[in-house]
Amino acid sequence: MFLDEFPWFATARSDFLMAFGEFWNRCGTVDGDLVVIICGSATSWIIGNIIENTGSLYNRVTSQIHLDPFPLRLCEEFSRDREFGWSRQQIALCHMVFGGLPYFLELLDGDDSLRQNIDRLCFAPHALLRGESKKLLEATLKKSPAYESILSLLASRRYGISRQACFERLDIPAGTFERAVKDLVRCAYVRQFKDQSKPRNPLCLQLIDPFLLFHYRFLSGSHDFENWDDFQRDGGRYANWRGAAFEVLCLTHAEQMRQALGIAGVKTREYPWVSARQTGGAQIDLVIERADGITNLCEMKFTDTPVVLTADYEAKLLHKVDVFREETGSRQAIKLVMVCASGLAGSGHAEHVSRVLTLDDLFA
Repeated sequence: MFLDEFPWFATARSDFLMAFGEFWNRCGTVDGDLVVIICGSATSWIIGNIIENTGSLYNRVTSQIHLDPFPLRLCEEFSRDREFGWSRQQIALCHMVFGGLPYFLELLDGDDSLRQNIDRLCFAPHALLRGESKKLLEATLKKSPAYESILSLLASRRYGISRQACFERLDIPAGTFERAVKDLVRCAYVRQFKDQSKPRNPLCLQLIDPFLLFHYRFLSGSHDFENWDDFQRDGGRYANWRGAAFEVLCLTHAEQMRQALGIAGVKTREYPWVSARQTGGAQIDLVIERADGITNLCEMKFTDTPVVLTADYEAKLLHKVDVFREETGSRQAIKLVMVCASGLAGSGHAEHVSRVLTLDDLFA
């Protein structure tokens, strides 16, 4: 027996969940040849009402399948199967806009360029995905303005914000805020991590869903973009989004980065880092703190051409190392890692860079 979109059956006052529990306990467990598969896009509901059920369905789940979005490797296989003919650069950019949800990938037209697809699905007057974020939240979560308020705030904080600061900036009751954050983390829209740069390591929240990041930056509220070219012409906003989206892409492919660094079996902690200094500070796109006594400071660049590491750029990187070591008091060996979509040009001024990762490493 396969019940698709199970949460939609269990509407308010329907008593469906209670009836299903009675059915399973009275009949389902009697005959050993009955298998019931429950499916639903409302991840938080499935976890809270089925997997963590404390009533009649307590401890009744025998197996779980959590479907993650496609990583870059599977997106490339999808592209190859549909004969898109896109480069890895284009596939990565597609992932930075739409994420790895098969539903969004199915909407892409392989006869058009990526730019044409984005215009048709996002920027056109009646674009199919213009209001998709609201539908997505209602399909996977409950109808509550708290979710949109939290996501909208997080979308404006590239490196995340402390959980306490997020609560203080929003007019949301404490209980509603706690439940909303819990649901957003469960659905993998938001990442919760400890800020290692602050005293007592407060919990921080960071938006890590690519499509929601793109939506809240450029599709919601007031905007004047009619197509992708308009978007790109706003150089500052485009560059800021592309940098943030690439950092999210790398973060969601941390396993591939660990493999490329040869530390797949080493316990690590990953987090962005921002200096507390008012002047002369620094920020690290991603810190990989390793249990083998090494800390990798990752500088991430998504460019169309190889990054040129000039003397000035090298000085800035070394300054980041000095500030990080001074403020954190880290006693680990600190190694710089460049994550460049198109690689690094030449070897000049790169003597302090221990490793260079490219898109090919993220596609592994």
